[in-house]
Amino acid sequence: MNPTISPVGDSAISIEFGQVIDPKINQRIRQTVAGIESLHLEGIIEMVPTYCALLIQYDALRYTYAELCHILEPICTQPMSADESELVTVVEIPTVYGGEFGPDIGFVASHNHLTEADVVSIHSSTDYLVYMMGFIPGLYLFRWHGSAHRYASLVLAAYTYSGRICRHRG
Repeated sequence: MNPTISPVGDSAISIEFGQVIDPKINQRIRQTVAGIESLHLEGIIEMVPTYCALLIQYDALRYTYAELCHILEPICTQPMSADESELVTVVEIPTVYGGEFGPDIGFVASHNHLTEADVVSIHSSTDYLVYMMGFIPGLYLFRWHGSAHRYASLVLAAYTYSGRICRHRG
């Protein structure tokens, strides 16, 4: 699927790569960001990756929408790199469970019919691909090993580094 470029106001562009949260789309977004950064374009104010799009804020006095589209289209349509991990940084986050740092671990465990040790094991044995940064209501809802959504505030720290894989260490 070719990305769709559209204007956002008079000084931003949105590049949409799909309609789903998907590791391949995230890889494509990261690759596009790297390609744009490699051009060292003056007038690019900010790039904001999201789940399936990239917002680029630019100086409208330097570029018109059409000019910027002309510059960005070749980057957006480049084939994806075969190496999925080339633009990923693994960040290990020391994590404390239970007590004052995780008072809900007992609830999480009982709600999911697990022991507290099982919750720690499941949470700390999984790498989390961080798709974006920012506040999203309901962020504490996520999928654990393909199961139904579970309540677990324990995962919030994983979402502090966009474009990285976060590994929790209990």
